[in-house]
Amino acid sequence: AARVVARADAGCAESQYYLGQAYLLGELHDAPPDYERAAWYLRLAARQGHVEAAFKLALSYDDQGALGPNAAEARTWYAVGAARGHVASQIFLDELDRGYATTAPP
Repeated sequence: AARVVARADAGCAESQYYLGQAYLLGELHDAPPDYERAAWYLRLAARQGHVEAAFKLALSYDDQGALGPNAAEARTWYAVGAARGHVASQIFLDELDRGYATTAPP
């Protein structure tokens, strides 16, 4: 994990995404999920154009997500993914704009 952290801290979007996912799911160091760290790393990756990171971040801020509900944040990150052609982001953004529940099924 130290190598991935070093790469993420050096700006590697894929490593940032990986760490965000790992913190979101509690897959590091046999620890429970760390939603704040997850959001930090996913946001770093999303800002570099990593569409899956933007989508996961949006889901985390959505209705029943780990960081939500925060519709404004969810919309922001769905829009990032949607603008880059991520189909699920486009669909969820449309549903959010129409006022539908957008939380993905388990």
